[in-house]
Amino acid sequence: MPYVVTKNHFPEHYVDWADVMTKTAAEFEFGATKVLYDEKTLPTLVLHTEFRPGTLNTAFENIKKQIFQSHHNDISNEWLYNINVMHVYYSIGNRAVTFGRHQDCEDVMIVQSYGTIEYLMDDGTPFEKGDVESVKLEPGDSLWIKEGTWHDPIVTEPRITLSLS
Repeated sequence: MPYVVTKNHFPEHYVDWADVMTKTAAEFEFGATKVLYDEKTLPTLVLHTEFRPGTLNTAFENIKKQIFQSHHNDISNEWLYNINVMHVYYSIGNRAVTFGRHQDCEDVMIVQSYGTIEYLMDDGTPFEKGDVESVKLEPGDSLWIKEGTWHDPIVTEPRITLSLS
């Protein structure tokens, strides 16, 4: 399947909850906050503006620098040089709602910052799951996902996950 997992890829990066809350408040103020929720689970918040206070900006810049130093042959140089977006996903409890099984229209690199998360990767179609592989990410781990790859994030505990593209 077209993905690459690197354990402890970014061991030194750190994201402070206070900076996540500052970003949340700012995005809410501008009507940019996306909240995924239902009546039975805790929410997941998706932060997607370019505003990156404090440790969020430090993490973004450090991850971009370190990606060049630990390049994988499976990851295109063009993608590496064009990273300019970092979405922040955070959930405050287990089994929080996510986007579910989906594909992205571009390559993404997931970097786990706080807590753990599981990704179910499959090679199926929009109508049917294919063979499923489970990937568990812990803080510092990364998961590069090639565009068009089916994946389903499963929240297992409070978490902060960074998605770069």
